[in-house]
Amino acid sequence: MKTAPPRPWIPAWLMYSILTVFLWGAWGIQSKAAVDRVSPWTNQALFPLGLLPAVFPILASRNLKRGTKPGRGAAYGFITGLLGGAGNIAFFLSLDMGGIASVVVPLTCMAPLVTVVLATVFLGETLTRAQWAGIAVALAAIVLLSV
Repeated sequence: MKTAPPRPWIPAWLMYSILTVFLWGAWGIQSKAAVDRVSPWTNQALFPLGLLPAVFPILASRNLKRGTKPGRGAAYGFITGLLGGAGNIAFFLSLDMGGIASVVVPLTCMAPLVTVVLATVFLGETLTRAQWAGIAVALAAIVLLSV
């Protein structure tokens, strides 16, 4: 009798999410160090160069051309880059214009609230009462961080 392989103690998506938290946390403090030494505009111009090391494994990936609508996906990817780049510039300007990293970084990390609202409006996703309560707590956190 063959047994099923053991399930991992933590799902892969959660591991990557936790890794993202640590990497973006380090990114936030590094961003403040950068704008203390170069302009936000220079920082944004240099930012894509830091992405180059990730390009090579992606280009070698078998999944590079996976998908059913690559043209539409590429367009969405381009728009994602524009929005992300504009957000980065606003973030760097915020740090450059006197914002302290311990307030600016957590405050800008509230961006998922926008995603949640847009997902309910455009993707038809629904939220539980607990999730709505989480949104209320996050909004309260924004107020507390701003004072």
